[in-house]
Amino acid sequence: LNATWKELGSVWNALFHYAFFGYLAKDMTIPMTAALYAHHVLCLVLTVLSLAEWPYPCSAVYVAEVLILEVGSLGLGLQRTNPTSRLINLASLLIMSASNVMAAALAVWFGLYFQRGESLAGRWVLPLVGFVLMGARQDMEWKRWRAWWQDRESQKTHAA
Repeated sequence: LNATWKELGSVWNALFHYAFFGYLAKDMTIPMTAALYAHHVLCLVLTVLSLAEWPYPCSAVYVAEVLILEVGSLGLGLQRTNPTSRLINLASLLIMSASNVMAAALAVWFGLYFQRGESLAGRWVLPLVGFVLMGARQDMEWKRWRAWWQDRESQKTHAA
């Protein structure tokens, strides 16, 4: 995880960054909330910073972080395919939560142990940005879950 671009020497690492950038750019063309637009813009900026290896050469950590967080997005995507399913709604909440916890653990590792950072304090800048993003994702998922649960309960009450 401490590898630089030169050390990785992998076309796959570069392709991942370009593909993820394209995926985010494509999403900017669909209707979203202002918070999701801001999230996508920040992710675009972070992808460019990872490509530029600034402020630290940490693209391997960035790729791992993105992959973990995109698993959470997969859970949300599944929920949107069948929004009335109790099982899929619960799975979405659990997948998103697990994704955020694992990504937060990697961010803590980065802040404490990443070997290319100049200082311990300097290594915490990027994890703090990540914590804000993960907190926003988790908050959105909890709100979505609560609204779904309340709607489900109100439908039961009206049906009785």
